[in-house]
Amino acid sequence: MYRFELHPDRQSIDQVRQLWNHLALVSGGGIGCHQLEVLDSFSQHLGAERKLTLITVRDQCGQVIGGLPLISTPSRLITGYQTVSNEWFQARQPLIAGDAELSQVAQKLLEGMSQLQAKSFWLDWIAIDDPAWRAILSAAEQQDWAIQLKARFEVGIAHLPATWQEFEISQSKNSRKRCRSEWKQFSQAGQVRLQVATEDDPEKLCQSLELAFQIELESWKGKQQSAIACQSETKEFYSRWASHLHRCGSLRLFLLRLDDQAIAFDLGVVEGNRYRSVKVSYKESHMALSPGHVLNQLVFQHFIADGRVKIMDTVGPMNDANRRWSNDSYRMGRLILAPGTWANNVTGRSLVSLLNARAAWAGSSTSIISSK
Repeated sequence: MYRFELHPDRQSIDQVRQLWNHLALVSGGGIGCHQLEVLDSFSQHLGAERKLTLITVRDQCGQVIGGLPLISTPSRLITGYQTVSNEWFQARQPLIAGDAELSQVAQKLLEGMSQLQAKSFWLDWIAIDDPAWRAILSAAEQQDWAIQLKARFEVGIAHLPATWQEFEISQSKNSRKRCRSEWKQFSQAGQVRLQVATEDDPEKLCQSLELAFQIELESWKGKQQSAIACQSETKEFYSRWASHLHRCGSLRLFLLRLDDQAIAFDLGVVEGNRYRSVKVSYKESHMALSPGHVLNQLVFQHFIADGRVKIMDTVGPMNDANRRWSNDSYRMGRLILAPGTWANNVTGRSLVSLLNARAAWAGSSTSIISSK
C-alpha cells in the first residue's frame, strides 16, 4: 500500500534529502534538475524566494518511490503552487521509480496535492505526453478536478546512430551539402577545436563558464537583456547549478575555439542516455561563419563517438536552427489543475473555466481538455 508525505519546510525536506536525491538519480528524472541542492538554489535565486515543497510517495517497505517538487506561487489572490521550471530550467517531470506502479504513485501524488490547500496548480514547462504527467492527469480526471491542458510548442530531439556517417546519411541531401559547406568555410578561417570544458578541474571550469557567459552577453541575447549575465540572480543560480553538476559528473560545457579564441558554447546536462542542451550562443562578430551550426556538428560527433548518449534534446521551441538536426519531437505545454469541488474551491475552478472559455473563444487548437 503506497502512502504520500508532505515536506513543506526546510527541516522536513532535509529529512528526505538523501532518499530524494537517490530517487532523482535512478528514476529517469535525471540528476541535472531534480537534485535538492539544485531545487533549493532555484527557489532561492529564480523563484523570488518562494517556498519549496516536496510531495513524496513511499511503498510498503518505506522506500521513497515517487516525488513531485513544487514552489508556492506569488499571487496573493489565488493561493497555489507551480512546477520548479521556467524557460531556462525545467525540473519538468515527477520522479517515479522504474519498478513502481505508475497509476498508484500518480494517485498518491494527487492526494498530496489536495492536502496543500491550494486553489490551483500551474504545472508549466512540462512534456505533456510523458507517461507520468498523463497518469497524474488521469488521476485528476477521476477526482473530477477542473483541468486545462495546453500544448505550447514542439521540442526537437535527435536519436543518435552508431556513427556520424549514419547520421549524415539520415539527413536530406541539401542539409548534408549545407553542413559540409559550413564546415569547409569555418575550417578555412583558422584552426578549429572543440573544448570539452567539463573535463577540466573546477577552477578552470569556472573560468570557462565565465567565458561562456561573456559570449552570450556579446550576442543578441545581451542586447535584449535575456543573457544569463544580465541578471545577477540568474547568473548565481547557473554558477551554483554548474558547480553541483560538475561534481556529479553530468554537466557538459563545450566551447568552440577558432585559433584558440572561444566564439561559441553549448551548456547542458547528461541525464541517463539523453543530453539536454540548456544554453547555446555565439559571438555575433563571427556570424558569417555559422559558428552555431559548426558547434552542433562537433557536439553531435562527440556524443556519437562517446556512445553513451543516444538522444539529443534541444529543450527550446522548434525553429529553423534546430529543425535541421532533429529527427523526432515531443510536445511541451502547461497543465492547470484546480482541486476540490465548486462548493469548496470556486476561485480555482472559476479560473480554469475562464481560461478554457478564452481558449475556446480564440479558437485555440492547443486546448486539449476542458474543465468539468
